Amino acid sequence: MAFGLHMVGHLQRHRPDQLPDALWQNLLQNGDTAWIRGTIDVDAGTAALLPIYQHPETQLTANQQGNWLKASANQGATMPYAIELMGRATRCCTPNRLTLTTPKWNSGHKVHEPLQFAITIPYNASTTAIRLVRTSDQAVLASRLVSANLPTVAFAGPAQIVGDEIQVSWTGADTDGDDLWYVLQYSPDGVQRFAKVVDGTAGSATIPLQYLPASTGDEGLMLFVTDGVNTSAVVSQTISVPLQAPVASVATPWEGETLPLGQGVAVQGSGWDAEDGFLPADDLIWYLDEVEVAMGEWFSLDDLEAGEYTLRLVVQDSDAQTSQMEITFIVAAPRYSYLPLISR
Repeated sequence: MAFGLHMVGHLQRHRPDQLPDALWQNLLQNGDTAWIRGTIDVDAGTAALLPIYQHPETQLTANQQGNWLKASANQGATMPYAIELMGRATRCCTPNRLTLTTPKWNSGHKVHEPLQFAITIPYNASTTAIRLVRTSDQAVLASRLVSANLPTVAFAGPAQIVGDEIQVSWTGADTDGDDLWYVLQYSPDGVQRFAKVVDGTAGSATIPLQYLPASTGDEGLMLFVTDGVNTSAVVSQTISVPLQAPVASVATPWEGETLPLGQGVAVQGSGWDAEDGFLPADDLIWYLDEVEVAMGEWFSLDDLEAGEYTLRLVVQDSDAQTSQMEITFIVAAPRYSYLPLISR
């Protein structure tokens, strides 16, 4: 079975809620799928496949299939690659190829850096190897063999909330001796949404609560382990995550920045909440030296006199919880250096 990759530059998987630092997806149901990701260096003619995850008895919804890859508007030359699922002697299934496209900068020059891809495809149980092929010459750029045994994984104990963090640890084993890779997901409802909070080889994690939405009764942690292809999973006991305060962020001006006298000061910031996502403009209030001056994500401070100023952004979420960020900046008259006048 072969699957092509349609890819533009640095791709990101679709995040319906647009939440930073977390991948949100619907719970997959009914079917066998594999999540395959990696990089391709077009100039060098090399590629790498990262650890692959199987999702037994799951499939992507039509919405996920349409939004799994998020592409740029600037598309360059079409360059075909394919993911092939191999059986004992040949492909497991009928090839189904798409294309990969390389991006261009606005100037028209191609991006000369490895391209990243992530794709979820149906998985065949008779697969013995997964490989990435350049279809122009059938060169195999990267591959992963399917070992004989499934890895195992178990939580070392109940996850604990300590202060403003979740602390959790686990152990994994593989009779084939393969290197193991873990993905830990948190779900606030156990049904519709899952956030990837850990992706790597570590056997423990400390997760800030600030970025996790509050639980609704069926929440939990789901832990996946892969030996490169074979995948096992375990679901933890329920863990109760409380409502979190929002996060305030001031983008400009910078802390300690010195700005010229007589020039407007561009102010920009945002508010984000684990339950609400990005906060609307009405929930962002700005103060300059403790005086309310504006509402919204951006505005300009004009006609400021020379001196040091304190700028504070206060944000409020739908639960009436607030947070703030404060910075100082300086407005100063430009300094001129005068050279002595030499007369003859």
